[in-house]
Amino acid sequence: FEKLMEAAKRLIPSSVALVPDGLTCVKGVEGYKSMGYTERQAAVRKAYKTDYSWPGKVVLLDDVYTTGATSEACANVLLADGATDVRTVAFGVTQKAFGRKYCPACSRSMKVR
Repeated sequence: FEKLMEAAKRLIPSSVALVPDGLTCVKGVEGYKSMGYTERQAAVRKAYKTDYSWPGKVVLLDDVYTTGATSEACANVLLADGATDVRTVAFGVTQKAFGRKYCPACSRSMKVR
């Protein structure tokens, strides 16, 4: 995610505040990737906190958007701490895109290990 934040810094105008430590995960969740939306929603409830006040509109940057449960949990925290509107921008809809390469000989998908 750090590389994505570096890219975001180059793309976002300097007039927009970028707060990389704006949310903190305070609760780890085992088996999160194998859960569906409802399970994820319950698992991430109260899993994030913020030490900031968020007046106005907030754009939440996320590396991947699968079910939306994490983004929803984060948005709820931001709204509770003053944000009037929270929108999510995600860089991908699956993490597979970040971990796949293709064989130059046969073009089959390879898993990066």
